[in-house]
Amino acid sequence: MYKRYPVRNGVVAFMETVVNKLGHVEEISKGGMSFRYMQIGDDLYLSDTINLFFPRYDFNMNRIPIKLITDIEEFNPSQFRTVTMRRCGVQFLELSDDQNQKLDYFIRNYTIRKKSQDKTQLK
Repeated sequence: MYKRYPVRNGVVAFMETVVNKLGHVEEISKGGMSFRYMQIGDDLYLSDTINLFFPRYDFNMNRIPIKLITDIEEFNPSQFRTVTMRRCGVQFLELSDDQNQKLDYFIRNYTIRKKSQDKTQLK
């Protein structure tokens, strides 16, 4: 079990699917992450990889292998049933050395952590 960290505003998750999915990352850990996205229509297909972006700091981590853990409807912001907000939780699968280094860097620099938390918790 890995410690989860809330992320700073502006971090985006992007999945390339039949209908591309773009969402706001809520939490991240060494083992996975959760994000919210807008579902349009009936397409619930999710990719087996995800991309993580933080445009404000020119950070990107591409083609992260994932396994879907949860994908639940949170609410319907519209009177039309074609648009819903969903929360998705994914588990990271085997990451490359480069992806592991980027993930460690991301957690150290772009998450909201208590000042007393020690960097050794990332291991």
